Amino acid sequence: MKRIPVIKFQRDKYGDELLVDVVTLDAIRKSRGFQEVLRQSFYGVMLTTGGFGEVEVDGVSCSAGKGLVAFARPGDVCTVKEDNGLTALELIFERDFLLSFFNDPHFIDSLPYFTHRRPLPYLMLDEAMYNKIVGLFVEIQIEIAHDRSVHLLRALLYEVLALLQRAVPVESDVPVSVESRVVRFQELVNEYFATETGASEPIGYVNAENYKQHNLGVEDGLDGFGRALAGLANFPEKAKVNTVRAFEDGDYVVCQTDYNFFGPKAGFDIFRFEDGKIVEHWDNLMAYNGQPNPSGHTPFDGTTEMKDLDKTEANKTLVRNFVQDVLMGQHPENLTNYFDGNSYIQHNVSIADGLDGLGAALAAMAEQGIKMEYFKIHKIFGCGNFVLAVSEGAFANQPTSYYDLFRVENGKIAEHWDVMETIAPESEWKHQNGKFNF
Repeated sequence: MKRIPVIKFQRDKYGDELLVDVVTLDAIRKSRGFQEVLRQSFYGVMLTTGGFGEVEVDGVSCSAGKGLVAFARPGDVCTVKEDNGLTALELIFERDFLLSFFNDPHFIDSLPYFTHRRPLPYLMLDEAMYNKIVGLFVEIQIEIAHDRSVHLLRALLYEVLALLQRAVPVESDVPVSVESRVVRFQELVNEYFATETGASEPIGYVNAENYKQHNLGVEDGLDGFGRALAGLANFPEKAKVNTVRAFEDGDYVVCQTDYNFFGPKAGFDIFRFEDGKIVEHWDNLMAYNGQPNPSGHTPFDGTTEMKDLDKTEANKTLVRNFVQDVLMGQHPENLTNYFDGNSYIQHNVSIADGLDGLGAALAAMAEQGIKMEYFKIHKIFGCGNFVLAVSEGAFANQPTSYYDLFRVENGKIAEHWDVMETIAPESEWKHQNGKFNF
């Protein structure tokens, strides 16, 4: 995995420390060594002033021409993908530059184009607004070149940010899919585990001061996770990560992952965000030997297309009812109501496709005296046609955590992936946060 270069703010560019600047696109390219893909550690407001091209911020691409504004937060991956004479000015600043004046740690995060829940990182300016913003950018440049009054510069920056709240968000011209919105989180997962290099240093997306861990074998906090990674360098197989599916549900991001982390494993990871930072992590892991199930499927293959976003809540309700009725045994007679006949793709490593395959597997377990029990649903996550159920139960009389991912099509369950993990005895836990506790 190639790590994306991180560009830091040049605080002493003008001699004394200054945490705001306006730079041209050409200057940006030169200062960044003409790197195409970068991650910056500061806030950026890029206004295109001429030419044409394509830019990408936070995994979302947009055609760029005069009047487009692109917003980047610390940690966002930024790319100028195509360039046909594109020119731009970028207003860049450190968070502390405004916080030292407003004394409100949530001020910047409340701005709609910087919040981590923003629909898109772009605005389109009409001619009047464009002229106002360009004029303010020029005023900032002039003030920096002469007196560099931090009070005046803060006032000008605030005026820019306030005016941009009145601009029109880009909508129809940007093809946005759920998958594109979580690209930055897929990158996050790769860097968070840092498995290609064995590195264990914290990354910018994680709240280093407030990070709660629910993997029972890893100590709490970012330092605890770093200690867990310390042995990777000496592990015989080089560790790696491949995020197969990922989606957002409110403050949570769900990732289905194929990786080698102290041995090949299939897993699900759940991250909770606050103010754009990861503050909590859950996972469910199982060893996987690479062999397909009786129908030739693996825990990872199958469709990744996310659709039917308008049916998210209905699909989540369907899956919740299925788990309660069938897996928890409240109304097993309703089993066939949840499927389109025998059409059902199964990715469980031991079970074949269709209801016939499920029935045969359950019968085989019963003959061996093995019970698969679901006691409680802890959380249901969903995005369109994909729904993840996190449940607690027992398998072969051992406490078990069940993560079941379902694909729903036309109101019926069409496909299923899962990871089962035996819950360790409490005496072996590395913290008291619990396996669940959403």
